[in-house]
Amino acid sequence: MSTLLDRLEALGLLQPVDAALGRLLAQKSANDGATIGLAAALVSAARERGHSCLPLAALHDFVADEVDADAETRATLLRDLPNADTLRAALSSSILVARDATTAAALVLDAQQRLYLGRYFRYETTVAQTLRARLATPSPQAIDEAALRTALNRYFPATVDGLDREQRIAALLAVRSRFLLITGGPGTGKTTTVLRLLAMLIEQAFAKGEV
Repeated sequence: MSTLLDRLEALGLLQPVDAALGRLLAQKSANDGATIGLAAALVSAARERGHSCLPLAALHDFVADEVDADAETRATLLRDLPNADTLRAALSSSILVARDATTAAALVLDAQQRLYLGRYFRYETTVAQTLRARLATPSPQAIDEAALRTALNRYFPATVDGLDREQRIAALLAVRSRFLLITGGPGTGKTTTVLRLLAMLIEQAFAKGEV
């Protein structure tokens, strides 16, 4: 497996930092070190590509989709990769792999057989707990609709800085919600929307004597 890790690094699927992590955990593993190291390197590579985890069942697809190689080389790599059952057995018996956020470990294999870097599993768990707590809190107090309309017209006029109907709607929903996710590509006004929303909320709080 260490040879396979080297091949994946040479093909560019693994960056040096991914491969180094894999080799380190392989050295620290009492058993199945090569399999543990390969899995760690691949989940690190998946994180670099924007994935928070790597389902064991999707490992072959991940390599097939991401490796830059000819068909024969790709087929050989996929044939040499351990299957999901082999990965699961090695990971489940390793002291380097936890099952949840209660134990600090380099890797986490959750109940859905998704492999995480331990730190990112803890990040995800913390975010989920925070969101659940926020959504469980009482709804916002009654809103002064007239004051809200005035603030919206001042902070979100349709002709200023390219702000359009979507930004205004996002601000309105944020005022009425315990939680709102604002998304958009670069330059679509996310930061501007949030800044003006915060200014509007602070103004409303001052008007109600809350600050």
